[in-house]
Amino acid sequence: MDDIILCGSFGFGNVGDEAVVYAIQDILSEIHPSTKVKVLSRFQKPEVQEYGQPIGCEDLELLVKGSLRSLPLVVVGGGVFEPRSTAVASRCKNALTARHRKNFFFAVGAEPGQYRFLEKRLIRQEVALAGGLSARDNWSARVLKGILKAPVPVIGDIVLSMRTKSSTDYDSRLNSKYIVVSLCPQWRSPEWHDWISSELALTARSMDATIVFLPMASKHDEDVEMAEIVSNKLLVEHGFDQLLVIRGQPSAPEALSIISNSALVIGMRLHSCVMAAASGVPTIPIAYHPKLMGFASTLGIENLVIPALSFDEGQLLTKWCFDSKTFVRGTLLRLAEKASLQKVDVENFRNQHKLYLSRMIDEISSQGN
Repeated sequence: MDDIILCGSFGFGNVGDEAVVYAIQDILSEIHPSTKVKVLSRFQKPEVQEYGQPIGCEDLELLVKGSLRSLPLVVVGGGVFEPRSTAVASRCKNALTARHRKNFFFAVGAEPGQYRFLEKRLIRQEVALAGGLSARDNWSARVLKGILKAPVPVIGDIVLSMRTKSSTDYDSRLNSKYIVVSLCPQWRSPEWHDWISSELALTARSMDATIVFLPMASKHDEDVEMAEIVSNKLLVEHGFDQLLVIRGQPSAPEALSIISNSALVIGMRLHSCVMAAASGVPTIPIAYHPKLMGFASTLGIENLVIPALSFDEGQLLTKWCFDSKTFVRGTLLRLAEKASLQKVDVENFRNQHKLYLSRMIDEISSQGN
């Protein structure tokens, strides 16, 4: 077998989504180096990435009737199952329900929410036709169990297996101890900006560290704008000037390089935390969304999540709001000290990734694809 098609949320300028392709390629380089990947995006006109031009979902005829119709399809990463028409499972349903190829759902994410009858039926149909299904985290498995009425194995976020790194234009400025902070624009209140800037100043001074703001989705989201708001408050209100705002959009290998050399990662963006865990760097997930809690629960670091909510408290929510009563002063520093002592074993997840991907390749090869 020479090629497989990776299907997911690629080509929209989100570093975490693009990292999935690198992770798969890194695993394949170890277990089956002759296998090459092509990339199918849920977006109609995906942007060109450094690993090659993804196929847009508007070109599904290539997969249904054209030159790629016989290649196996591996659906992987976030945005696969969502209660909306833009989900991977919805956008790519023609390819996923075609009976002339073998499909696999591998370390997929499932969003919480109210799934309609037709959405549930499509998911059940696609899963029934697939050669296997595994979830990336406990939360996704819980959502899928509710739809499929059957347990779903959890094998960890695939980006835990990413190894590829590259140098960056910021290397000369990142030669001292630093904390990576990855913000996203879901919380915009002055109270939130006041709290996070105060907490970052306290934590960085206690650790004698620089703060590096790392955008994970700056092309279509306002990660850089959020970083500039908070960095300005750090400078003006807290007199803290040991900071760097990375502007533009780093590649996934560049982001992994920056994160792997840091002392701590504080992340609202899920894959800033995943890359930290992959690199053995302590991380504090800030859970504006249940997927961060799902990730933390899967790795056994739910005691490091802000806010400290349980599955039951957030089971019907897709996003949580900032509540100043929940975020007390000194929380980040306390959790940073705890995170530095808490080890995360990611090798078990990496081994599961290799095992599941090896089984897929063996099954595909046995069918003559």
